Amino acid sequence: MWIEQVQIHKKNRIAGSHPLTKLWIVAIYILAYLLLMTIHTNTLPLGGLVSYGFLLILVFLSAIGPLFIKKSGPIYFLVLIILLSQTLLIRGQTPIGHFFIFTIYFESIRKGFTLSLSLLNISGILLWFFLTTQNEEWIYALEEKGMNRKISFVLLSTFQTIQQLRLRSTRILEAQQARGLEIHGSLIQRAKAFLPSLIPIILSALSDNGDRVLCLEAKGFHYQGPHTQIIVIRKNGYEKYLLLGGCLYLCLVCGVVIFL
Repeated sequence: MWIEQVQIHKKNRIAGSHPLTKLWIVAIYILAYLLLMTIHTNTLPLGGLVSYGFLLILVFLSAIGPLFIKKSGPIYFLVLIILLSQTLLIRGQTPIGHFFIFTIYFESIRKGFTLSLSLLNISGILLWFFLTTQNEEWIYALEEKGMNRKISFVLLSTFQTIQQLRLRSTRILEAQQARGLEIHGSLIQRAKAFLPSLIPIILSALSDNGDRVLCLEAKGFHYQGPHTQIIVIRKNGYEKYLLLGGCLYLCLVCGVVIFL
């Protein structure tokens, strides 16, 4: 029997490298960042800012710079809230100035920068991974390494369900707006418009689960034996260079930590 297989191609070599290689890069980057944060100085934790600069270089080398900046908008907004709340509301021991009724302390600014940079770096590298890797790729790559296919199905089904619910909720709200329902305005007004839409969203999700179970039974999901996979994951030859760059970056960070 002839079976069509799908190979996911990407023009950029870094974005198109093997999913497990990119997972290793994520682990190396997070480890390097945690090592940088162990450096104790009397200044602001600028090591996290330098680390984020390396992340941006990786992002633009992966040819996803504009998309990454666009998707990072909510992260930047949350970082701003954390930085302002820590700076204005947390008390310390070294006052450095006043802002209206607030006293600004150096310790609060330092803590705010630490939390903000941690959020930027960890969420940023994860965002890079998911923007350059489809869910089917990394889940199937893990299944090739021995992960149980039931676990892989649950992971993939969860990600797909989240995307489907988001699209379905958008369509339902647009349909409600066409019928005259006001979905814009204040937060309370938006909540009033969204709450009545929860019931059809939940019911449609339950209906989809029933169809998915029948589809799995028809495809022999519980069959004990080798299964056919439609997605093919191959290396493009740049994985060794990507890993080499990650190892060199980790060695550089280790040298800086030891020297300081």
